[in-house]
Amino acid sequence: MGPCVSQTRKKPEIKKISDLSANEKALMDCKHTRDNIKKELKIIDQRKSAFREKAKLELKTSNKAKAKLYLNRSKLLEKRYEVYNGQLTMIEEQINSIQTMQMQKDAIGVLDQGNKVLKELSKEVDVKKWEDIRDDMNSLKQEQDEITALLKNYGIDEVKYNEELDKELDKLIQAENPKLNLPDVPKEKVEMEKNKSDAKEEINNNKNGQMLAE
Repeated sequence: MGPCVSQTRKKPEIKKISDLSANEKALMDCKHTRDNIKKELKIIDQRKSAFREKAKLELKTSNKAKAKLYLNRSKLLEKRYEVYNGQLTMIEEQINSIQTMQMQKDAIGVLDQGNKVLKELSKEVDVKKWEDIRDDMNSLKQEQDEITALLKNYGIDEVKYNEELDKELDKLIQAENPKLNLPDVPKEKVEMEKNKSDAKEEINNNKNGQMLAE
């Protein structure tokens, strides 16, 4: 079993507060305030419930004055809870608005950059070239249609005509470039011819030797 290679995950880069943009700072402040309000609401809710429980206990002992005091504290905390809860709602709406506007800003930036790239690309695409290519293709097609119609009028088989034309073209190429289309001689055939030549030479040498011996 091979050695275990530990892979360390790259930690996400955390920006310093001084490096944040104005929008990022505003969003961070809103989130910080939101978290603090949520903590405060939790504490208020716990204290409010505790005062109500104390008020119930005092009522069991018929101490209405003290029960009213605890109930009054619970009521004041309830009012403060409503105020903080309203602030929390506004803060959350502010966070959503900032995030939405930031997304829209990013989208506009991307679209703007894309438009710039498209403009640069459009400069490199020459419409005149496309028109020339289209005209050439239409011209070639028109010529081919005219040839086809002419052959048909003269009762000439177009397939045979094209075959004959290809043969004439091959002859013309061969005449202009004799070395261009020479068939390649197989290597085996070259070796065979060399062996035959060597055998003939050996036979002739043997005959000459016999004649000299006689």
